[in-house]
Amino acid sequence: MVVGFGYLMTFLRWYGLGSAGLSFFATRLRVEVALLAEPLFEHWYEKRAEIDYRALLNANFCVAAILISFGGLIGKRVALGKWLDVRDAGGTISIHMFGAYFGLSASRILGKPVDVRLEKKSSRASDVISLIGTVFLWLYWPSFVSGGLTPGTFEAQRAITNTIIALLGRGKLSPVHVQNSTLAGGVAIGATANFPLGPFGALVVGSMAGASSARGFAKVTPALDAIVHDSCGVGNLHGTPSLLGGAVSAIVPIWIDGAGAPKTQLAGIALTLVISIASGSFTGSLMSLFAEPDVPTADDSPYWEVADDLG
Repeated sequence: MVVGFGYLMTFLRWYGLGSAGLSFFATRLRVEVALLAEPLFEHWYEKRAEIDYRALLNANFCVAAILISFGGLIGKRVALGKWLDVRDAGGTISIHMFGAYFGLSASRILGKPVDVRLEKKSSRASDVISLIGTVFLWLYWPSFVSGGLTPGTFEAQRAITNTIIALLGRGKLSPVHVQNSTLAGGVAIGATANFPLGPFGALVVGSMAGASSARGFAKVTPALDAIVHDSCGVGNLHGTPSLLGGAVSAIVPIWIDGAGAPKTQLAGIALTLVISIASGSFTGSLMSLFAEPDVPTADDSPYWEVADDLG
């Protein structure tokens, strides 16, 4: 979480400490909160809840959704699928889709910063450091997707294989595209990672996700920038690929028995979007009440001791 998501967001030239440092702070704090909150929803009437490997893993899954949302707000002023039996082994719908559209909705309410420092300016050094997060996520994404499945089973092995193949389909256009589009396949394949797609199916899903992500960075984000300011491109890395992966998870059961139900998958997608957008908008409204207009955005100096050669 910390190395992958934290360093992936260090591409902003003047906000590296804030990206990595706040990601680390948020991860440690929210794991503790998740460990306390999840048993309240999963075991309503039990007085005791065990903290084991599964609980720690689920807590980190919760943190992943939060850090994805943070990507849409970076630099600015500062369990329903289970009930529906939605098939989502790798968190495409519950983690990536929810996190992306929660963050984008909050960003939409906060509006675009007037400070020119948040115009996604990067340097050669910040691009290289950001690639550390990309490589780290790329290497460990298969274990992230298969983490919720029973270790050693054929289903878990299939999830790892499909994720690795999906991560191979990509295109290289610029540092931004490499940092994000190379991971889009892992986002999209999560909902169907344990489905018998085969190597070709996994590669098709990954290639489509990478292409849609790259297209989004090149064309969609600039066109929508005046409406929704997406600081870290979470709409292209997590939003669009998660919609693609969710759509695939609803289509595949038509031909493959035992892969869930199309109506259930579509209901899970719709419910995730409604809750994430509504709660994100509400959170953005609360954040706007505590905005500090005189504090520079995407700048480490108000909150960190920075070196003289910053930038």
